[in-house]
Amino acid sequence: MRILGRFRACLRRCRRLAFSMKFRYSSRMKLFQRPRRDGINNGISFIALAARFFSRVRIQKNGCWEWTGSTAGYGYGKFHLNTKPKSTSKLAHRFSYEMSEGEIPPGMTIDHVCRNRKCVNPDHLDCVTQQENWMKGNGREALKKANEALPPGELQARAHRASLRAAEIKRAQTHCKRGHEFTPENTSVRERGTRGCRTCERRKQQEARDRRKLDVFSKLISEV
Repeated sequence: MRILGRFRACLRRCRRLAFSMKFRYSSRMKLFQRPRRDGINNGISFIALAARFFSRVRIQKNGCWEWTGSTAGYGYGKFHLNTKPKSTSKLAHRFSYEMSEGEIPPGMTIDHVCRNRKCVNPDHLDCVTQQENWMKGNGREALKKANEALPPGELQARAHRASLRAAEIKRAQTHCKRGHEFTPENTSVRERGTRGCRTCERRKQQEARDRRKLDVFSKLISEV
């Protein structure tokens, strides 16, 4: 029911979206039309556009609307508005925000309150400045500012504790990632003191020998 309500809200705000996307709205044909130089209009039904958008949305238990379509850089969803004559795409979460709340003001960006970059739920999106997005987010700038606020030596101490926890987790493992048990006969100790699986090591060595044989065979075939 919530998706149906959002779908109806999208239809009520279609004129505002047409203005923000610089499309020309035709009330007679109910189409978004982008004029071309040759005089031919590329019309897209807004109902079909919204239906295609929501067909790529999956509702999660935590309230996020997970985007299942294609993604752009850094894991953000990407929604293609049209395909002919020239593909026009937009970030999925920005498209969802514009359908729900209207045009995004210049100089503003959309922040994911849920910290899920694939989420397109308008309730989880907040329109903030770029600096606020860096401060609230978990990106490089926010991480850099958080590290600078730590007392001297705290960052190194945290890294040391994290390495100790990782070593404890590895020591507690009874099987390798391929499911082989760490028995005394199947366990090798490396230079840094970490454990290795002899079965996996023998498999890697055999695969390397097979690749070398294949390379030699391919060279002999090419010389003939």
